[in-house]
Amino acid sequence: MNNEAITRWLRQQANALAAQRENLYRVRSYRWAASVVEALEVEVGDLVRTQGRKALEQLPGIGRSLARRIIQLLKESSALSPDTGTMARPPRNFSRGG
Repeated sequence: MNNEAITRWLRQQANALAAQRENLYRVRSYRWAASVVEALEVEVGDLVRTQGRKALEQLPGIGRSLARRIIQLLKESSALSPDTGTMARPPRNFSRGG
C-alpha cells in the first residue's frame, strides 16, 4: 500500500468522522495525518519496515493510536484491489476508534 492510498484512507476516515459529528479534534488529526503522509518522500510502509512504529509516531500529528491504525491498515493491505488500490473489503474495526 502506497502513501497515496493511505492518504486517501485517512481523508475518508476524517470525512466519515465529520459526518458522524465526532470530536472535531479527531477529525482534524486524521486530516493532518493525511497531509503529513502525502508530503512524505519515503513510503510509510518502508519507513515502518526499516525503522518501526516509533518512526511513524515521530511524524508531526501522528501519535501512538493513529500509528497503530496505519500499521494495521498496512498489514491488511492484502484486502486491496490490485487494479484500483481501493478497498476490496473494509478492514476490521476501522469504522470508529482513535
